[in-house]
Amino acid sequence: NPTFRGMRWHLMQTFDEIRTLNLHGNAKKKEVAPNGGKDECVFNIMQGVAITLFVKKGGVAATASAKATAVKKDAKGAKVYYADLWGKKQDKLAALDAATMDSVKWQEVQPTEPMLFFTPRDTEGETEWNNAFGVDELMTECSVGVVTGNDSVLVAYDKGSLLDNIATHFAETPNASACRKFAHCVFDSRYIYYDVKKLARPRANVMRHFASGDNLSLIVKRGFPEDNTPQGFIADGISNFRYWSRSGMQGGDYVFPLYLYEENMGKVEKRANLDKDIVAKLCASASLRETPSPEDIFDYIYGVLHSPAYRAKFKEFLKVDFPRIPYPKDAAEFARFRDAGRELRATHLMKDAEPALAETRACFPVAGDNTVDKVEWDNGRVYINATQYFDNVPTEAWEQQIGGYRPAEKWLKDRKGRILTPPDVSHYRRIILALAKTRAIMDSLQ
Repeated sequence: NPTFRGMRWHLMQTFDEIRTLNLHGNAKKKEVAPNGGKDECVFNIMQGVAITLFVKKGGVAATASAKATAVKKDAKGAKVYYADLWGKKQDKLAALDAATMDSVKWQEVQPTEPMLFFTPRDTEGETEWNNAFGVDELMTECSVGVVTGNDSVLVAYDKGSLLDNIATHFAETPNASACRKFAHCVFDSRYIYYDVKKLARPRANVMRHFASGDNLSLIVKRGFPEDNTPQGFIADGISNFRYWSRSGMQGGDYVFPLYLYEENMGKVEKRANLDKDIVAKLCASASLRETPSPEDIFDYIYGVLHSPAYRAKFKEFLKVDFPRIPYPKDAAEFARFRDAGRELRATHLMKDAEPALAETRACFPVAGDNTVDKVEWDNGRVYINATQYFDNVPTEAWEQQIGGYRPAEKWLKDRKGRILTPPDVSHYRRIILALAKTRAIMDSLQ
């Protein structure tokens, strides 16, 4: 956890030894043992568990040299050790019952600034990571997404239902202009009643930049624990606190608007939310003859975040901080990721060309009441009830994770009990196509 680095520093100054035995068993993270076997928590909870021993040595010698010890600790700190224990609950309890301090296979850890982690980490690529630019350094204006505090009233699938909600719940005449497009989840756009007095966390300092004109936002987290998914997503309007990640993950989803709209002498002026020095350094690194447009820089970043090689190389660093983007080595590398990012941007916002009828894609071949009952995937078919299904859904599209979940599954499960309209059916077919295209573009960046 990056937010506890100060606490770790103080613990290292306070104690002489710190030993952590990680018992794992985190059901929320769906942990499995390194050998692929089942990993269970030692308690009947979903959270993982660890045992940490904090050792403070006493004695006359230590008391007599307290000042020297304090100086030494300030430079280096406690010795830190770490060990893992994986497996089933009963096996773990038996191992703990038989264990001694000497029998545990402790690994000494060398915590390094600034994070001072107490766990072993792969630091390969650290220099390159530090030489890259952080998205928070390039796009300094940002915040996490909106928290309504009452989604059932303040968010709806259509404007009419939303206005009815407001009139009924607040016993007032609703303001139709407050109904705004809302990036609720990946590929799931709804409407929000954007009244700062009614929203728990409106994030107006950033969300106002989506009220004055066209805009894009990069959605990332400050530390993302999974490396089987692109490390960011996109929105073009007000977005949710949990737009891209899933419940239980640390922190919310940060919104980095591409453009800022500011009033100046009665006029609204538009400027890019990009640090000029970093842009200049990017141009120099890639030997670009002209300064790229803000959209081109956005697309370059978006392409890099979808690169499997980038995720594999920097996976340890991506778990603890905002993504850092390597400067392009030359114009060709910049163009390669920019073009991939541009295609991904159009695909994810569904502003790419409507697929031709001849193109292979999901279909919905069986008539029925279209009620979403139980969502299951079976050999290329996604069933929504006992008789109706979407056919020709590729495995790679169904299994493609974006952020904290699989959109092809979540989009339907969020509509359990609802009747899919013809536009809903058409939209889901495009989701499947978008996921397949995403996988293909990512594969091209290997």
